[in-house]
Amino acid sequence: MSLALAGCFANTQRLLMPMPADISPLPAGSLEQHPPGPEEVVIMRHADPVQLRPAGSTFGYPMPFYRKQTRANAGAWVFSGHGGRAEILWPSGGSALLHGKSAVVVGSPSRGEPAFLLKELERLTFNFGTEGGARLLDGALLEADGGPFVVERRGRELMRIRNRSKVNGTLSFRDAVIILDPGAVVDVPILPIGAEPIPVDPDLRVLASGEFRVSTRGAVDVEETPVGMSFTGRGEHEVQGLGLRLQLGAGENALLSGLGEIGRVPAVKKPVADSQPAEPEAVEEPAVIEEPEVAEEPEVVEEPEVVEEPEVVEEPEVVEEPEVVEEPEVVEEPEVVEEPEVVEEPEV
Repeated sequence: MSLALAGCFANTQRLLMPMPADISPLPAGSLEQHPPGPEEVVIMRHADPVQLRPAGSTFGYPMPFYRKQTRANAGAWVFSGHGGRAEILWPSGGSALLHGKSAVVVGSPSRGEPAFLLKELERLTFNFGTEGGARLLDGALLEADGGPFVVERRGRELMRIRNRSKVNGTLSFRDAVIILDPGAVVDVPILPIGAEPIPVDPDLRVLASGEFRVSTRGAVDVEETPVGMSFTGRGEHEVQGLGLRLQLGAGENALLSGLGEIGRVPAVKKPVADSQPAEPEAVEEPAVIEEPEVAEEPEVVEEPEVVEEPEVVEEPEVVEEPEVVEEPEVVEEPEVVEEPEVVEEPEV
């Protein structure tokens, strides 16, 4: 009996112990990232499924078929599932139309946020008003004074932006600013490190080329060539452009060119680091040794081959056949028909 009771106090835990948190305290949640704002928008449901999570709430609810539209404050989340379609309307006329599996947070321009914050994307159509633009998945900023602008996902790490309006749009992608003309189509990568616009440093010099823009700071020599821009380091400096940050040593050279110049970039001369270039040493020219002339051997003329004439075969004489004389046809004599005897009739 005592052994049976002792088993009740044994530790029978066979599972792993609770895992300690790698980050403590945990980062702020979405409620702190997007608190309620004073701005108000209208949410419309065009096709199911559509869900709305009001600002300051920890859960969302589906919009039923009998509730086509509702009002929401800045900081609200709008979800649309597969086949769903929802629309966010601002008072100035700006709107965002969600297609398929997409999620958008209503921004608060009073806090310096754009009008729309993308969280999930399948296909979206924007018409921008005075409230501002849209922050894309990786943080890039899309701005314009009209619309429509269509943003759709083309893969796991790629999205496409189409300008279907009559106005120009601006895409701020890290240190690059891309102008979207009417009808332009741009494929933008979704970077894991983010693509938020980098603030402009006042110490940077902006150098515009035909295909790209480069910024420099410090002691660096810049030379524009037909195929790109050449940079030569002279001291402490930094070159920013095309997603790169370059720091060259004294006298080192780098050439940045567009994609169209790949394969035909000429060699760049490496400059000397000293202020006064040293005179080149005189190089003696090598003596030219004349080679003796080689007597040409006479060409061997090949004798022509003797072509044997073919033997002439005599044609056999043609023997004329004797003419065949046709025998005359034998004409048969006609048979003589005997006339019948005339019988005299007796006298009456």
